[in-house]
Amino acid sequence: RLYGCLRVAVGWITFNVRSVDDGRFRKNICEALFFCYMLQALAVLRAQFTDKANPINWIAIIVLTVIGGAYGQFRFGAGGDMIKVYELPQNNKVMR
Repeated sequence: RLYGCLRVAVGWITFNVRSVDDGRFRKNICEALFFCYMLQALAVLRAQFTDKANPINWIAIIVLTVIGGAYGQFRFGAGGDMIKVYELPQNNKVMR
């Protein structure tokens, strides 16, 4: 249940962040999501080895690691420290 609440909260946060245009804030959200997914993968990995083994855990570990790795590549990869990467081009006709 707690894991489901975390997933809903992450979805809610990322859904509401779409309208924010501050590049520094988006960079920090990307970094936070990277750590969030990696910590989730570590938690599931720990559960796999300490509790009853479950093959679905391996799927979750792989999916969470891939998603976290994608956020990490975007944030810490080449050009990930440039604020300009996180800002969307502005157009006056875009919703405000």
